Amino acid sequence: MTYFPDGVSLNRGQKVTFKADFDISISWELRYSGAGYNSVVATGSGKSINKSFNMPADGTYKFHLKNNSSETVTVKSGSITY
Repeated sequence: MTYFPDGVSLNRGQKVTFKADFDISISWELRYSGAGYNSVVATGSGKSINKSFNMPADGTYKFHLKNNSSETVTVKSGSITY
């Protein structure tokens, strides 16, 4: 799933916090793309994510959450703050 499909403008060093709760435990990968970057922020497993990170450069970014499990998952709640 891609968040901010049109991109969101962020500054170098700006802190972003990504939170999500799922209905089941999954294996996941969180990444961002934009401003010449395509980076994995974190990988993990469980029923939730709570990750903070700083952006590497000024630019327009998209955030991507990938379900690496074979099961279908529902995002019960979530937020991206910056």
